Amino acid sequence: MGATLDPVSPQVLISNLPASLQPSTTTFYLSPQQEAIQLQQAALMQTGKASFINGLSTDSASQPMLWYVEQTVPELGCAATGNAKCPTVTALIPQVYLPENFSALLAGGQILASNDLSLNFGSTATGRSILNTGSIASGGTLTEAVLERLKFTWHGIGALVNEFEKGFTGISFEFAAHGKPVSVTLWRADRTGIEVTSKMHDTDERAEYGTLEFAPSNRRVADEAFVSLSCDLGAQPFVEMLVLKDGDVVCESGFTIRGGNGSALFVVAGVYPYTLAVRVTGYMGPFDPAFPIERYERVPMN
Repeated sequence: MGATLDPVSPQVLISNLPASLQPSTTTFYLSPQQEAIQLQQAALMQTGKASFINGLSTDSASQPMLWYVEQTVPELGCAATGNAKCPTVTALIPQVYLPENFSALLAGGQILASNDLSLNFGSTATGRSILNTGSIASGGTLTEAVLERLKFTWHGIGALVNEFEKGFTGISFEFAAHGKPVSVTLWRADRTGIEVTSKMHDTDERAEYGTLEFAPSNRRVADEAFVSLSCDLGAQPFVEMLVLKDGDVVCESGFTIRGGNGSALFVVAGVYPYTLAVRVTGYMGPFDPAFPIERYERVPMN
């Protein structure tokens, strides 16, 4: 994955703590595979890349540091509905701590360009600074570009990777007057679902980008269009995030779910504001993503 740790396991790391700092539990909330996925997503959100550039440390103040925080959290994989509540567990949750202005560009040698040179780093929130002990030179113009990251948001559900791993058996559609989907709901065999909508973001250049919002749903509307999904999408399918990189913007724009027998579902922000583009067997509507589908980078979520 590229986000490497010092050559010690989490268990060894915790066991080497002084007695006064030992946590009350040695249960880790995520498996090593799930933790690797979460770290990859964190790297993508913080740096725009699928890994932390120089890896992760457990004892450094000058690079990203991984540590484990004891928290009481809902039981992994639980999906309570209505007034039901998930049982809780006390476990060790991975946390990544970033040094101040980590999103900035750091260089210890020279950055040279015979023509124009553009530097992409940080945002106004991280100070937009460059720490450099060598020289930065360009034969033409030298410009900076501040990256803006637009992320998935979700409300009332657990981690997306856990929600998607349960698989889905059907998808329903809500259409606007112009005939484009403005909401879809992914349904499971137990009749619980996840509603997906598109949220628009304005950038400094006033360009609009769509990202996705997720919320729980447990009520089917009778007149909604409904498509049954292939069986191989209902049992631990492979899920990828669709990430758009457009100039200075990194946008989590959609996702694809693929089954073991080759079935696939695409949901991505549509070319029309607040709409969704959907491609799946059984749905006859046009597939109109905001950008050509090959423009989106696929980042595994499980």
